[in-house]
Amino acid sequence: MRLAIIYLLWPFLAGTDALPGDWGGEYGPCDRHSELLNTGRLRLRVRFSVSDEHLTRAFTRALKFWATVLDMEWGREDGRECSIHVFTGDARLFRADETARAQFPGRPAFQGWVAFNPKVVLSEDEQYLVSVHEPGHLVGLPHNPSARSIMSFLGVPGTF
Repeated sequence: MRLAIIYLLWPFLAGTDALPGDWGGEYGPCDRHSELLNTGRLRLRVRFSVSDEHLTRAFTRALKFWATVLDMEWGREDGRECSIHVFTGDARLFRADETARAQFPGRPAFQGWVAFNPKVVLSEDEQYLVSVHEPGHLVGLPHNPSARSIMSFLGVPGTF
């Protein structure tokens, strides 16, 4: 019920008509993004389009974490047969306090995308925390008000 209220109020809270996690662009489709909507075992294929090998390692480590929490398996995919596409987004995609953003399932523009802000430099530990946080959105988890939750809003600049 609370989640429904947040979604109803979001346009007023965010100052926009868009729902949270509903954004798009020209970032390359994932033909298997609907796999993220499965209620059973997830069989995910992940495409990485980032030049930072530390970020790729951090996101890989984060997916290994999620595989201990969710009934899922994952592997790398270099083409359109992906379910998740991790990339460096255009700087205009981000608000000043955003390190990364992910799409929410069920939104009109949903492609399974996770974009990282090119203007933000993160330590490897920060990359890992953000890399654990963003896939939570891909499976439908909203922000959590508790600072102890991995789904708490992770703003920048600031200390993690």
